[in-house]
Amino acid sequence: MPKRGKPTKRPPRKPPAGGDEPKRRRSARERVSSLRHHDREPSSRHEPGPFAELLQMMGIVALVVIVVILVFFALGYAFGRYLL
Repeated sequence: MPKRGKPTKRPPRKPPAGGDEPKRRRSARERVSSLRHHDREPSSRHEPGPFAELLQMMGIVALVVIVVILVFFALGYAFGRYLL
């Protein structure tokens, strides 16, 4: 079994070469804030994103389905009036 004695002290850390202060870890609030505003420009807020394109495509499909239903309903009504 290894001997358990006094713990040895670590040597002091050297400051980074670029500055006088050691780097500190950013707080959670700073990290979240940087994630929210990462590479955003004021003009990019008004550009449509992928969600807007999805809504536009869903609207087009809905209109096509409505038109097809109405055309078949009109054809059924016309043939029903003509044959009955």
